[in-house]
Amino acid sequence: MLLVNGRREDPGARPRAGCFTTLRAFRGVALFWRLHAARLRETAQALDLPAPDLERLASEVARAAGEFRDARVRVALVPGPGGGAARVVESEAVVPPAAPLRLRPVPAPPAGPLRRYKVADRLAYESVARAAAGADDALLQEAGDYLECTRSNLFLLAGETLLTPPDDGRILAGIARRSLLEACGELGYVAREARLGPEDARRADECLVTNAVLLAAPVAEIEGVARFARTGAAARIAGHLLRRALAAV
Repeated sequence: MLLVNGRREDPGARPRAGCFTTLRAFRGVALFWRLHAARLRETAQALDLPAPDLERLASEVARAAGEFRDARVRVALVPGPGGGAARVVESEAVVPPAAPLRLRPVPAPPAGPLRRYKVADRLAYESVARAAAGADDALLQEAGDYLECTRSNLFLLAGETLLTPPDDGRILAGIARRSLLEACGELGYVAREARLGPEDARRADECLVTNAVLLAAPVAEIEGVARFARTGAAARIAGHLLRRALAAV
């Protein structure tokens, strides 16, 4: 389903301006909606867009999500005439990956002031995605550090310690990432932000990525660097984050 300012439209080209957030809605419940709404408002402010009507957006998200039992919903604010902004809400069924992911390390695009925001015009990331053709996603690397993937954040599990690159302005720190760091104690893990590279990957027991739709997904391989066992940690984490999000509604 595609809604533009609350009106149903035929699916068309995705806007290449403005800002967006992507979330999961399970049985009509938008997971972590308050966090997504706050980030959308913050990004709109950074782009000098009018503050969104969050109550109206929440209603439109619920309407679009209601088309599916388990939905991926993309909410965008697009500059409109006269300094206004149009609301664009799209939904589709969640399709989980068929197998653990394979990541390809590639150079990160040049850093910019909006790297930490979800802006619609992410042309640099399109070229990165093309460089990773044949893999499931690119793993962005800068000065020997692993940063993030184009659509998710990176975690390495070493014993009972869950490691992730720091939110130091070089990554887009996702909502699922934040939620997992908060929930680590509940899962029996110790969370630690640290600069990570190939040697850390080789020492890790498992690798996973997080985003707001998949919540957590296992990684089978970082190409040319390391392969990982699948112990079920990603599935356990995803289930816990889903229950946590539903309980917070």
